[in-house]
Amino acid sequence: MFGKGLAKGTHLGGFYATIPPHVDPQTNEPEKSVRPRRLEWVLIGLSIFIAVPIFFFTRGTPMRVGTRVRTTISLITIDRYEIWCAAKKAIRDYRCAYEEPGKPILPPPPYAKTLVAYVTAHGQLLYMPGLFEEPAVAARLAKEPPRGVPRDQLRRFDAHCDIEVIGRLKAQPRFGIENGFGEPQSAWVAVAHSCRVER
Repeated sequence: MFGKGLAKGTHLGGFYATIPPHVDPQTNEPEKSVRPRRLEWVLIGLSIFIAVPIFFFTRGTPMRVGTRVRTTISLITIDRYEIWCAAKKAIRDYRCAYEEPGKPILPPPPYAKTLVAYVTAHGQLLYMPGLFEEPAVAARLAKEPPRGVPRDQLRRFDAHCDIEVIGRLKAQPRFGIENGFGEPQSAWVAVAHSCRVER
């Protein structure tokens, strides 16, 4: 009615004509705003950017033999002497200190080859050998020996380690002398590397 090419709000004889600033050439209809959709995709992209590292480096990691990931285990130094597991089966040359509750392996395997039950910061059970022989963890043990110190006076610390998954084992974990052995639980067996201690 008012001609083509007029900008939005063009003054025509004392009144304003509002003309859509963008017209779809196929339908001759006003185009919908793209800003909300663009913002939506930006938010989706941002959420993926944040979620992917969390998925692959925490409890969402799809573990399998050969997988190597970074994980965190909360410890106190008395764990070196009180946390064990019981199982008849060995994984490679790694095995639990007990064949079954009350029946230790004789002769006992060296600590570096002894599987121990640990729970990661994300609640995942693992059976791991020789964690307290990792240099950073061993240094913390030497700095705060637990002998003669009440358990509740030992400071908790986090061990951030690369772990390499080498197999899977069904064993009975024991988390402390007072707790006894739990029910058999199947979990990944992993070897720790390059640990760093925090706190």
